[in-house]
Amino acid sequence: NPMHLVKSVKAGKPDIHPLSMEELNLFLEKVSPRYKNFFIVAFFTGMRFGEMSALKWKNVDFKLGVIKVRETRVRGEEGRPKTKRSVRDIKMLPPVVEAFRDQRNATMGKSEYVFLNQYGLPLLPDTVNEVIWKPALKKAGLATRRLYETRHTFATLMLDAGELPGWVQRMMGHETLQ
Repeated sequence: NPMHLVKSVKAGKPDIHPLSMEELNLFLEKVSPRYKNFFIVAFFTGMRFGEMSALKWKNVDFKLGVIKVRETRVRGEEGRPKTKRSVRDIKMLPPVVEAFRDQRNATMGKSEYVFLNQYGLPLLPDTVNEVIWKPALKKAGLATRRLYETRHTFATLMLDAGELPGWVQRMMGHETLQ
């Protein structure tokens, strides 16, 4: 195969643009109230979008104060998380506990899923990105960013708050500290 002689081009990693705490608060003021709890959980847990889309109430443990990440949704298909490390328990910080308590009124008993769209179905990434995330950033006067920046925001905020890198790594489900 002549392609064995060709070296693969390495794709560069995109620059990250996490939100500061001030920007995060501005965003939360402008985002649709229907999705505010979703974004509070995203910003203060570092969960991947697919993990949040597949999150079921049975995996939110108020007694232990953890979210059990056991499933993810990718391209509409639900399955096991990305890696072995992605199967994890995430400590619920106080804003997350409050967001879940508020979210209970909206979806508990209506669905096994925590976060739903206006039709009572699990959230889809493209819709959230184009219809909720980007317009809320614009209303808040913030630069356009990828929806994935919610994870980078979590990591940055936690490290700035003095959390150990290993703790942040475990909460995010990363294989390595890198």
